[in-house]
Amino acid sequence: MSDEHDPPAEWAKLRPLTQDLILSINEDRYPRVATCIDFGLATPRHYEAIYHAYRNGDVTAAALEAALGSGPKLTELVRNAPHNPHRSITFATVWDELEPEFHIRRTESEVRQPAKVYDFARERAKRKRDRDHDPER
Repeated sequence: MSDEHDPPAEWAKLRPLTQDLILSINEDRYPRVATCIDFGLATPRHYEAIYHAYRNGDVTAAALEAALGSGPKLTELVRNAPHNPHRSITFATVWDELEPEFHIRRTESEVRQPAKVYDFARERAKRKRDRDHDPER
């Protein structure tokens, strides 16, 4: 027997941050910091918008998974939800500022390779260090 607090059927296909968001909504608690960052939950109003949309069935776990890391997609998803109490809210994530080739990947093979994002961040930090310590500048 299932109830409203059970994880969705597609649970295994969701990334950890989407899982944390769903659990947070189902358990009436605030999500972890990483989840807030990647879902653009900058204020309690942002969380309430997603919370009410998901709890009332306007937004699915798969839709949240597809919108993870994209402020414009999250904004559109939530603004179209009838139960969203904050209709004019706009979402923004740190991923929105990155070049498109570095956006969060959505293919199953890349979900299982989180090191790609870490490697990108490490390389970017190395280039910045090198640029900051370049004696020719």
